Amino acid sequence: MKERGFSEASNLVLARHLIFNEIAAGRSYQLKKDPIYYFKSSRAQPVDFVVDGIPIKLISKASGPLGWQEKGLLGAMKKLNSKRGFLAAPIERGDPLKRKGITRISWLHFS
Repeated sequence: MKERGFSEASNLVLARHLIFNEIAAGRSYQLKKDPIYYFKSSRAQPVDFVVDGIPIKLISKASGPLGWQEKGLLGAMKKLNSKRGFLAAPIERGDPLKRKGITRISWLHFS
């Protein structure tokens, strides 16, 4: 019998919950009371978390073009007046992207 795995969407949902819990636990430990919130502009894709004014978007792509995800993150950075933004991906090591201020980081960064 063939084993069925999780879909890309369900992996992203699970990662979103796990990462949120890690961020919230770390902030609680540091006694930070600023909220973690979701951001959605009128034109771009939503950003999963805004932590200390820095937008974080979770993606499931480990490689390849990231234009659409970058566009949503850039819109959030502009609206929130943030000089940095993170694309969190299932990768081993983070890397700065060509667009100014955007860094791709590992999902493991939060654990």
